[in-house]
Amino acid sequence: MRGGAVLGALLLCAAAVRAQAGSSFDPTGAWLSRDGRSEATLLTGDFHPTARFGINGTAGDKGERFGRDGYYFGVDYFHRLAPLTYSDRGFDRTLAVLDAGVEADYVSRSAYALKGLAAYPGASARVRGDSQVVLALLRVSGPWKGVRPYLIVGVGAHRTRMDAYLQASSGYSWAGSELPLVRAEATGLAMAGRCGVEKVFADGGVLGLEFGYLTMASRTYPATSSLGAPDVVSRGDGYTLAAKFGVRFGGGS
Repeated sequence: MRGGAVLGALLLCAAAVRAQAGSSFDPTGAWLSRDGRSEATLLTGDFHPTARFGINGTAGDKGERFGRDGYYFGVDYFHRLAPLTYSDRGFDRTLAVLDAGVEADYVSRSAYALKGLAAYPGASARVRGDSQVVLALLRVSGPWKGVRPYLIVGVGAHRTRMDAYLQASSGYSWAGSELPLVRAEATGLAMAGRCGVEKVFADGGVLGLEFGYLTMASRTYPATSSLGAPDVVSRGDGYTLAAKFGVRFGGGS
């Protein structure tokens, strides 16, 4: 259900962009007078975790994923800085447009089943979690009117929650029940890099697509189990794919 909704949103956004006038290179910067200087945007899509970790530091438990695919939601605000220009035969031409912004994101990780834990034969574990991320952003877009490509880089902080539960199938007094191995939160550095395309409509509406990578610094998640398990160290990295819905306002320049 989630994947179908995300795919539908992406296809709808792509179809709307494709239906508009084609993109064309325009270094005159004339379109800057039509676009608003500020932009508020909602991002919604999929987060694909790539971070790996070990439950107890043994070779048999390393290389496990910190959760499966989950939701990715974000809200951001950009304000246009002075365009980068160059002189061509006495005329100023636009090389690129810079926007500074801020963003707040939420990513979830659905449960991922771990098997064959070296420290707990006959037991399995489920790992899930989520993250809240705040970023300061810089966006660089090319001098195109119509469908416009851009790049985004960002740096900030994340707060990530990890939930890991052990479940024994046999041989344990707690067989059939779940025992929390890790239930902890950690805060650290976050960075992001994304590329995308957007279409700015005459009424200021914005539609687009973005693909990127969100990295969250490795942190230690203290074990809460009474079984004497060590702490878990994991990053929070993953790919993001999102549809973008926004509005530009504030007058052009």
